[in-house]
Amino acid sequence: MAGLGVFGGAFDPVHGGHVAIAACAKQALGLGRMLVVPSGNPPHKSHLVGAEHRLAMVRLAFAGTGCRVSDIEMRPGATGYSVDTLRGLRQANPRTPLWFVVGEDNLAQLPTWRDLPGIGQLCGIAVALRPGSGGPTPEAIKTAHEAGVRVVFLPLVGPDISSTQLRRELAAGNDVGRWCGPQVAAYIREHGLYRA
Repeated sequence: MAGLGVFGGAFDPVHGGHVAIAACAKQALGLGRMLVVPSGNPPHKSHLVGAEHRLAMVRLAFAGTGCRVSDIEMRPGATGYSVDTLRGLRQANPRTPLWFVVGEDNLAQLPTWRDLPGIGQLCGIAVALRPGSGGPTPEAIKTAHEAGVRVVFLPLVGPDISSTQLRRELAAGNDVGRWCGPQVAAYIREHGLYRA
C-alpha cells in the first residue's frame, strides 16, 4: 500500500529546497500522497511571520506539484506538536504507512521532540540530507539510533538554501525569486514581509 508523507515545518519562508524535499521523499519512499503542514503559532516555537502568511506562501510554492497543503496545525485547538498532528493523521488513515519528512537540520533536535517514542510508534522519519552533504554523518546516525525510531536518509537533489539565508537576503533588500519562485517572492514584496 502506498504511504502518506507528512512534511512539516515553519516554512519561514518556503523555498525551492522545500519543494525538492517533498518530491524526493515522494519518489524514494513510494508515497501515494504528500501532505505539507506549515506549523501554526504555538507557544513553544517562534516564527517571524504569522501562520496565515506562511500558509499562503506554501500554497503558492506547492501549487501544481501534486502535494496537498494542510492547515491542520492552524485550526482551533491544535497544539502545534508533531505527535498530536501525527496521531490525528494516523486515526484518519489507520492502515496507511506514515512517514514524517524533515530536513537534515532537524535531525539533531530529534531527542528534544515531544513524545519521540510516541512518534516512533506512529510513523517512520525520513530525513532529507542537504545537497553535497556526502551522506549522514556518524553523529547523525547515532542520533537516529538513540532516538529509537525508524529513520531513513534521503539523498536530496535540489537547491542548497535555507530559510535563514533567505531572511538575510530579504532583510538586505535582495530579490529571492530564484530560490522562492516568482509567485512567493511577489507575495513577500506585496505584504512587506521580512524587512529589516
